[in-house]
Amino acid sequence: MINMKKLIALLLLSPLVASGEIESLYDYFDKNPYASNESELDLFVYSSDKCSAITFLSIGGDNPEVEDVGDMFMNQSYSIRKIKSPNVDMDTRWRNTQDSIQTYFKQYEAHFLDFRNRTQSEELFSELMKSDLKFCLEILTAMTTSQEE
Repeated sequence: MINMKKLIALLLLSPLVASGEIESLYDYFDKNPYASNESELDLFVYSSDKCSAITFLSIGGDNPEVEDVGDMFMNQSYSIRKIKSPNVDMDTRWRNTQDSIQTYFKQYEAHFLDFRNRTQSEELFSELMKSDLKFCLEILTAMTTSQEE
């Protein structure tokens, strides 16, 4: 089980990074501190969906044959939705999870393509994408560390 207090502390104490077209996860969390358990769950769903989307994009898409980090974040998002809305049926919850992740995937993809078209950089990812991947890595580290305890 994820140690929520550790994870929130890790997320809120992380350094902020400025972004361009889409808001970085660090900036989003800075502007949206949680004030209740409901708000906290919304932030976890948001970050899980965004992390699933960007990790799927960074590895070239989702391979249904392989359980990867994107799937871990997707499953986490689904589980949090189940806690948030226990009366929503399983199919609707999966569809909502997948639709949200697909929306963020398309935003990251558009950002990625715009970055590649606008710059001749040797860098594969923009600063925003690197920042969000770092954010997701911190969540993943907190998740795996708390599972080992």
